[in-house]
Amino acid sequence: MKRTLSLFLSLILIMTALSTLELTAFADGYPKAKDIYVSTKEGTNVYLSSDKPCYVNNATAPTADAEGANLVYDEATGVMTINNYDGGGIDLRYASGDLTLVLNGTNNISGHQFCVYCEYGNLTVTSKSGGVLNMSNDTDNCGGLVNYWAVSNDYNLTISGNAKINYNTKHDGQISAIRSKNKINILDDAGISVKAESQAQYNNVIGLECSELVLNTTGTIDVDLDALYYSYCTSASKIQLDNAKQIKFRATGDSPSCLVPYNDALAYLSTHPKYSNYAETDGKVYSLQLDILHVHETTLIPYKAATPVSTGNYACYYCKSCGKYFSDKEATNEIAGPKSIQKTAKWNNTITVKAKKPTVKYSSLKKKNQTLKANKLMTISKAQGKVSYTLNSAKKGKKSYKKYFKIDKKTGKLTIKKKLPKGTYKVSVKVSAPGNAYYKAGYKNTTVNIKVK
Repeated sequence: MKRTLSLFLSLILIMTALSTLELTAFADGYPKAKDIYVSTKEGTNVYLSSDKPCYVNNATAPTADAEGANLVYDEATGVMTINNYDGGGIDLRYASGDLTLVLNGTNNISGHQFCVYCEYGNLTVTSKSGGVLNMSNDTDNCGGLVNYWAVSNDYNLTISGNAKINYNTKHDGQISAIRSKNKINILDDAGISVKAESQAQYNNVIGLECSELVLNTTGTIDVDLDALYYSYCTSASKIQLDNAKQIKFRATGDSPSCLVPYNDALAYLSTHPKYSNYAETDGKVYSLQLDILHVHETTLIPYKAATPVSTGNYACYYCKSCGKYFSDKEATNEIAGPKSIQKTAKWNNTITVKAKKPTVKYSSLKKKNQTLKANKLMTISKAQGKVSYTLNSAKKGKKSYKKYFKIDKKTGKLTIKKKLPKGTYKVSVKVSAPGNAYYKAGYKNTTVNIKVK
């Protein structure tokens, strides 16, 4: 009996532990639509469903039609897209799974205890179109983006892409603008602005509440707090700076602090080699500002010669990370951009002609006309454009024999009429090249010595 009871109690303990582990460590895929609700500005909760996973501003019921909807949720991917949403909070309080919130346009959430609440999964807020999320609360113990409030978990909150997050709240009560039990990641070009004020005694105001804060964004992080009691711009005990562009922390009140005192984050920030303008002020106002000390990594833009059809440019250097141009590799002299070189006039035609000395048998010429192809008369090279031929003259001594010669204008084939007497004839030919987009028209006169024997 005792053995059976012992086994039964052990089984209960194991099941309880597994149940807790499921809630606290692992997200169950993606949240079901039925476990998500949005609040109207009047405070009515509207639950989504699998067949109606969309919502239109100010509606009291969900819809199946995604077209024109301000909120569209996809159960298969866990992606919720909001398009100019204007209403109360988006709540996944008891929904298990990871949520990705995609911002399009300008979205406003106000009047709810939590603006976006996802406690049983990772929460990602992102945008590819510069989407904005404006948040504010009017109740005590409130938050903006909340990934943790009452249940201990190991999930992360990530803000990425070029999403812009603005949180602005003023009332008497505890405020946590952006909150995660584990890690807050701010990546890519995402930016955050937090302005929060609470004048209630014994209530904290925290901007970025987490254990670890990862800042790897070219956007600006701006947190400005004012509290009668404690105010912390971030509670993180560990801060990781990769390529943050600018951080501004300001805290005002009786016990203000940009960072929780006595942890490693303050020392890390104040001595970080990539940042300058570190400043802190004791007393009623505590401020910290860090601007990235940018190191240019220049790439050569090579010299490009101008042509008659395209402009060129002088060599310079370009820094991809900041988008600036410099005349020197060390990036000490900034310039507007590559200096342009105007198009040139058309170049002279490069045609060359070298005459040959062909021979014609008199015995054959007595019977019929003889022909010589152009390549037997001359060598033509570097002609710009298709050449043509013109017979200038044909002489033996000073006497003209032009009537005995005829040249094909297109092919350059020379016909010598029969009964031409023996001798050496100087045949002058004009070889013309019409040019092209790059080269002018040009020609060369050449004299071919033709021997008839």
